[in-house]
Amino acid sequence: MDMEPAHHEAHLRAAKVIGVELTLEQCLDGKTVPHFIGGPDEVVAKEIANLIPGIEVGSEQWQDSVRMFSANDKEIYERLMKQRSFDPRPGFWDVLGQLKNDIGYPVAIGSSTPPEYAEILLGRSGLLESFSRDRIVLGQKVKDGKAIPDVWVECAKRMNVSPDQLLVFEDSPRGIMGAVQVGADCIGMPVYNKPSVIQKLLEAGAVRVFMDWKEMNVYEMIVNLENERAKP
Repeated sequence: MDMEPAHHEAHLRAAKVIGVELTLEQCLDGKTVPHFIGGPDEVVAKEIANLIPGIEVGSEQWQDSVRMFSANDKEIYERLMKQRSFDPRPGFWDVLGQLKNDIGYPVAIGSSTPPEYAEILLGRSGLLESFSRDRIVLGQKVKDGKAIPDVWVECAKRMNVSPDQLLVFEDSPRGIMGAVQVGADCIGMPVYNKPSVIQKLLEAGAVRVFMDWKEMNVYEMIVNLENERAKP
């Protein structure tokens, strides 16, 4: 789902409240706000508070700014969620059908999205109807987030497969790094078609990057990945 634009808009508007003017382009460079794509939100809050001129990091004023950002970010995002639709990206249903029904792969959802948001987003997108509840793994249900591979290990456990057998589709560098740590093949699915964003996914370990699910030839991709794994 293209939920990131709403998430990022909330970040930018909440940043403005605490005196930090940022553009989307600045935040996508991977340096200004390193965790802007993929979060977690509490880290994004601190990184943005670090940009406030004249405030010492860790000071009481800085901590107040972090709390103010977080409160506004949450309020703005919840408002945007009510205003926008969150449909799966074009071509997703076809790919899911091929993987699940034609090839027979078990499927699961691994997400760092807080449960209170995930339930809404998954329900409105129709994804809840295509995934069993016991195969939906949310970040707060495991010890560590996506950069630590707990989410992917838990997904593998619930599907009764080894983590290194996973084929992960992920839009954030942190999620890809976590998948790579367990030996999984990870496909980058960036929300933004920008060279800097795509490069970050490749640097994190994505073995392929697709801007659109419709670009994907599922059978050919799987054969190619299996051949690459078989090489000494």
